[in-house]
Amino acid sequence: LSGHNSYWTWGPGHAADSTVLVVDALGQLRPYFASCRLLTTFNPPYHVQNGWTGLQIGVCTGPVASWRTLWPHLRHYG
Repeated sequence: LSGHNSYWTWGPGHAADSTVLVVDALGQLRPYFASCRLLTTFNPPYHVQNGWTGLQIGVCTGPVASWRTLWPHLRHYG
């Protein structure tokens, strides 16, 4: 599942997952899950500074509603 750019138009399908891996969107998803936590912060090797520097990777569990209900709120353009 992804709410990023045109992936959002595909919708959630028949998703019934209650745990999702989150890349760089923990703050935006916290209101929609019972629990979200940071797993790690990615920094490219060799101290390369780019768009991936500081990328937060986390996990959220326990959606507060069905995916159909949540989906309109998960669209992100960037």
